[in-house]
Amino acid sequence: MSQLLMANVLERVREKKESYRRYNFERLQEEAFATFFDLAQEHTTIDSLYQICVAVPKEFFGLESRLYVIDSRTSRLEKVCSSETGLIPVDERWGVDLPLAESSYQTDDA
Repeated sequence: MSQLLMANVLERVREKKESYRRYNFERLQEEAFATFFDLAQEHTTIDSLYQICVAVPKEFFGLESRLYVIDSRTSRLEKVCSSETGLIPVDERWGVDLPLAESSYQTDDA
């Protein structure tokens, strides 16, 4: 059983290695990616993850960002963190009317 597991792990490692080769990241992108994963492993709370998600693009690429998650109770998006203000207090995370999409998009000034 453990050999089958190791074979699966090795296959996934090869797949990831090939994916990273195809991505052809620039050095700064690689560093941002590594920083995200290092910090996500170092700080394991969900609030820390939210902050890391908006801090990495800001610090590495000068991009302001807002992070929205789907509230499982209401199925609506809630803004949980922004690079401008940090974490949004839970009582201020009301649902927003942003359409869900498969890729990023621009609305107004964001």
